Amino acid sequence: MKTNKTNQQGFSLIELLVVVIIIGIIAAIAIPSLLASRRAANEATAVANLRTVHTANATFAATQDGSGKFAASLAALSGAPLLDSSWTGTPLKNTYTYTYSFDTNTNVYCLQAISSDVNAKRYAVATDGVIYFTAAAAGATAAPTTPSCAAGVRTGGQVIGSTN
Repeated sequence: MKTNKTNQQGFSLIELLVVVIIIGIIAAIAIPSLLASRRAANEATAVANLRTVHTANATFAATQDGSGKFAASLAALSGAPLLDSSWTGTPLKNTYTYTYSFDTNTNVYCLQAISSDVNAKRYAVATDGVIYFTAAAAGATAAPTTPSCAAGVRTGGQVIGSTN
């Protein structure tokens, strides 16, 4: 009885290297796009968070003691309860650190969102509900300036939209 032996050969080392190189090229093209998409998602979340805090603050001013005063801190908004407990102190959400300031004399607040990613936009919203942003310049190695709030008016940056 005669048996058929099949000639089983695997891939050569060269063929495997070509496949690995092709996968590497595809990854080199795709990864920067994925990082940019992640940054854009974090920025959209930051804007949504600013709108949420502004709405909570407007509700606080309208409903608390009838004085029309905004909350003195994010903890006051959390205690109202208009925000969840993760907003106490200086919260960090999706690479963004949120800093809240309030002037009791003028009843003006400012909320700034600053990302740890130097290429990400920085945001600020104040009493009037207009959101400003600044972006890193193309090829910049330093973080962009942060829009600041002085007497309720942000300095620096461009308008992204209003929460009102």
